[in-house]
Amino acid sequence: MNKSAIWRKPLSGAMEGVGTLISLGLPALRRRLWANILVNTYFIVLIKWAELDFVWGRKLTRKC
Repeated sequence: MNKSAIWRKPLSGAMEGVGTLISLGLPALRRRLWANILVNTYFIVLIKWAELDFVWGRKLTRKC
C-alpha cells in the first residue's frame, strides 16, 4: 500500500476545510475579515510545513 496516498487524502481534506473557512469568512465584517485571512493563512502554512516535513522525512529515511 502506498503511504503517500494515505497522507494526501487528509491533507486535501484539510485544504478543502480551509477553503470553506475562507468562503465563510468573505461575507464577514471588514474588521473580522482580516482576522479570518490571518487565521486561514496560518493554517495553510501549517499544513504546507507538515506536508514538506513528511516529504523530506521520507527522502531522508530512504537514504539511510
